[in-house]
Amino acid sequence: MGARRYGVDGLSEQKRRVLRALKDLESDRAVGKIEEADYDMLVARYRDDAKSVMREMDLQVEPLRNEAEKVARTYLKKRGLTPEGAPAEEAPAPAPEGGRVVCGKCQTSNEPDATFCKKCGGPLGASKEETDADA
Repeated sequence: MGARRYGVDGLSEQKRRVLRALKDLESDRAVGKIEEADYDMLVARYRDDAKSVMREMDLQVEPLRNEAEKVARTYLKKRGLTPEGAPAEEAPAPAPEGGRVVCGKCQTSNEPDATFCKKCGGPLGASKEETDADA
């Protein structure tokens, strides 16, 4: 109801298409169907497109996120619980050669500016235990 009102469904479709194009591009590169210079140019463009779409999605659901956080804080306060006891976030996963980031859950190598794993979708920088607990 609320997310649909903010146009997230159309953006989700755009995101799906761009991520699919990136995956197809990666496959084409793996089998030698595309030259490295062309790959570099296209992957940069598609990644920029994907980041733009995801930023727009974040902006459009911001009012809902703020309301959800307000409800959560009220709930915790009412029950005498505070988020101060929450564990600190871990540092991002170590970067292998080329500055790539390894997913803590599935060990997939991701681009250096990635926030989420391209294989499992888990947040990069989270340990396997954290991502398993979220599932």
